[in-house]
Amino acid sequence: MDETHANSAFASDTAPPKASIEGSVGSAGSGRRIRPRARARSNANTGPPEGFQQGSSGFQVEKEVHAKWLPKGFRLRGDGSILHEPEPGQWDWLCSPLAVEAATRNAEGESWGRLIRVRDRDKVWHDWAMPMAELAGAGDGYRARLLAMGLELAPGTKARNALHRLLTVADPQNRARCVSTLGWHGDAYMFPDEVIGRADGERYVLQSSAPLVHAFRSSGTLEGWREAIGTPAVGNSRLVVSISMAFAAPLLRPLGMEGGGVHWRGGSSIGKTTTGEVAGSVCGGGRDGYKVTWRATDNGIETVAAVHNDGLAVLDEIGQVSADALGAIAYMLANGQAKRRMTRDGGARSTATWSLLFLSTGEIGLADKLRESKRSAGRVMAGQEVRVLDLPADAGAGHGVFDHLAGFPSGQALADHLRASTAIHYGYPLRAYMRRLIEERPFDRIKRFVETFVAEVTPAGADGQVRRVAARFGIIAAGGEMAQAYGIVPWPAGEAIGAAKRLFGEWLLARGGSEPAEIEAGLAAIRHFIEAHGASRFVPWSEPNRAVQNRAGYSRSEEGGLAYYVFPEAWKSDLLAGHDASLIAREMVKRGMLKANADGKPQTKQRLPDGNERKVYVVLPAIFASGDGEA
Repeated sequence: MDETHANSAFASDTAPPKASIEGSVGSAGSGRRIRPRARARSNANTGPPEGFQQGSSGFQVEKEVHAKWLPKGFRLRGDGSILHEPEPGQWDWLCSPLAVEAATRNAEGESWGRLIRVRDRDKVWHDWAMPMAELAGAGDGYRARLLAMGLELAPGTKARNALHRLLTVADPQNRARCVSTLGWHGDAYMFPDEVIGRADGERYVLQSSAPLVHAFRSSGTLEGWREAIGTPAVGNSRLVVSISMAFAAPLLRPLGMEGGGVHWRGGSSIGKTTTGEVAGSVCGGGRDGYKVTWRATDNGIETVAAVHNDGLAVLDEIGQVSADALGAIAYMLANGQAKRRMTRDGGARSTATWSLLFLSTGEIGLADKLRESKRSAGRVMAGQEVRVLDLPADAGAGHGVFDHLAGFPSGQALADHLRASTAIHYGYPLRAYMRRLIEERPFDRIKRFVETFVAEVTPAGADGQVRRVAARFGIIAAGGEMAQAYGIVPWPAGEAIGAAKRLFGEWLLARGGSEPAEIEAGLAAIRHFIEAHGASRFVPWSEPNRAVQNRAGYSRSEEGGLAYYVFPEAWKSDLLAGHDASLIAREMVKRGMLKANADGKPQTKQRLPDGNERKVYVVLPAIFASGDGEA
């Protein structure tokens, strides 16, 4: 029978293979079946030899092999299976081939563990970096995990205790660095089954109690992906930006840039989900695809973030998550840090951190969803709109998300083609890209590229929020252009730059200009209130005796239109509820939208039609003349 293992062929039948420090780490942390790389012949049986009974003290050990990691009271047979000595001179079969290959610890010298290798009945080796904490109790958890990986263990309490002792006192000579996230570690980039680059001269392994659930699988070919998915994306701005995000995400940490998201909003059946599918196919896929749902992040945000660290997360159907949870989830994903938690004794637990980009889709926009929140009283903070960029999924060409159909008869036909292709070709583009990126390490050049992009697209006098968003689009453009330079995507040079500039322009236009978002949101709130309640809550200057319920002030015809004399109480609680009313008022004075007093302050003392003199805010007609964002 052929014997399959993770990294190198057996030199003999005397010992399990050892993984190389550089290159593949097998599937440590996941217990996944490892793809074969070499084969060797073996006639060894994995179970006890024929006729051997547990407790038969007369059994003679054949081809006993010396293994330095084995503690006293254990022996390794030539086939790799392990014997233990329950009584002096009595050697019983304990388990099928198993090896403790390395002692693991994290960068702080804590979270110690064991890198365990197990061979199943198909002669396939599986790796698991087991935390030593698994040995603290009765051991049911780690035994179940090893059995699921294919270990065969002798029945009975003595065998269970012997395995527990074996794993506890084993003394492996090798060391490995354990981590809990994928992505960058030193100068290397970790996938679940592979490390690309040199990891500071150490072997890195993913260590966890539970199997790692991920979608970083590969299928098809890179050339197949280029032809079936990359080529139809050319000229389709939404597809180019989505795909470029997958290549941009690993650039965040080396460049010291913040994470964040892009949300494609729009009606059903326009191809929103397709944008996530093509972006996810860069990274991986499989039976369930690469994406996860927003609902999955509600209670499992740290798990989702850890799996997608230094990469792209694709989140589908924003409508599935509650509005109250959405704001916190979006903030944590973009900010790169989980909530702080306390230990039982009052100490602070270590806080999980990450760096990622995320692509989101849904029929409802981020701002509209957040306005459903009772906690925020319907207010959308400017920082939330900067962390997650709300963009229309419809490209405006009559084909849903597509600007053109790439030769297909309809948008539906193109979407069906892309969906079918992403189920065949996935995973290879990102790995090929990371190999070139780590080999060349062009991060200084990329940083200059982003700075140039920001300078080119940012309007003069734009506030910091606009510059942050411009930098987001700049890193997205950089990811796409680097993938083009490496031959990963079949696009012409400048394709990603053009798409990123277009989408930044659409975002800026929808925002209402390059002024701070708090200002634009406040002006929009005032316009909305006057448009909705101008006739019902403001008394006409010429009709002071008209009965008006819940009066907000007076309206007066002036040159250019109506001016509104707003009572201070209504200004704060009605027109600008949830906004910084003082900040908005000062800005309106600067823009000529609000009348100032002799000292330049926004409140003026006016004699009103009822004969009383009081302070009011006088909103001038100019606020509507500037309502198109051209102020």
